[in-house]
Amino acid sequence: MSKPLILFFPFPLLSHYSRCIMVANSIRNEFEIQFSYDTKFDHLIRNAGYESFDCENFNSQIVLHDSKKFSFQWINEVSLRKIFLSQIDSQDSSLSW
Repeated sequence: MSKPLILFFPFPLLSHYSRCIMVANSIRNEFEIQFSYDTKFDHLIRNAGYESFDCENFNSQIVLHDSKKFSFQWINEVSLRKIFLSQIDSQDSSLSW
């Protein structure tokens, strides 16, 4: 029997990836686990024994820059829709509706 699939979509920062890996490690026996791909952190995912998949994510430099100015223009319907649809598309071929 195959395990249920859990997808992690960490924000592209080391702290987010490392926390998600810790959560994944605690449930790895019960679930198949995959992470969204990021060039800077894929080695951590691979070293932890997980696979990754490609999809859109927020640009962490823009988010951090704007957040320091207390500007949250980066989180809007257009960007959320683009990222959400990319996440769905990344798994579309493996989904059975």
